[in-house]
Amino acid sequence: MGYSRSSSSSRFIIRPLRKSDFYGLVTNYYGYYEEIKHNQLLGIGLYDKKPNQSEEKKWFEGLTGEISSGNAFSYVAEADGKLVGMCAVRRREPRADSRHVGLLGISIIDGYRSRGIGRALMERTIRSASSRYGIIVLSVYSFNKHAIRLYRRLGFKKYGILPGGLVRRNMAADDVFMYLETATCRRHTRKRKDI
Repeated sequence: MGYSRSSSSSRFIIRPLRKSDFYGLVTNYYGYYEEIKHNQLLGIGLYDKKPNQSEEKKWFEGLTGEISSGNAFSYVAEADGKLVGMCAVRRREPRADSRHVGLLGISIIDGYRSRGIGRALMERTIRSASSRYGIIVLSVYSFNKHAIRLYRRLGFKKYGILPGGLVRRNMAADDVFMYLETATCRRHTRKRKDI
């Protein structure tokens, strides 16, 4: 089910998320709590307190349950014998009238960014999620120019900004909201009317 990619700087595999990935994902997530101590520009929002393993298990079981029911799609990247990234699209809200909107989240661990892994993860995840979701949305901090450029190259468009949406220690940044209309959306919204 996975596929390999290699670039001049790295070889990696993109494959569907497995239940056995739990500990690797938790290790990566806990690593972001260490990274943010020296990198305020980390593009991932974190809780005030690091979740414990039982809280992480509950999150993971929720995600795998959504995948099993067809409401989520998630892929991971492996390089150098370990998990280095994850991308998921989940249903944004439980409301019936917005079930066509998926929320994308992505994370790549330090040392593996800017190697094409994020792009490959997003392309694979979006390709799968497009069968279920007509619109895929995400948010990104305004200082994360590299990510914003990638999202635009993948077809995402900006639809809003929350000024000061991020406050981290002695800095503030805007939260930028972006969306991608998939082929599914274009088929279903040809007769879209403004209310």
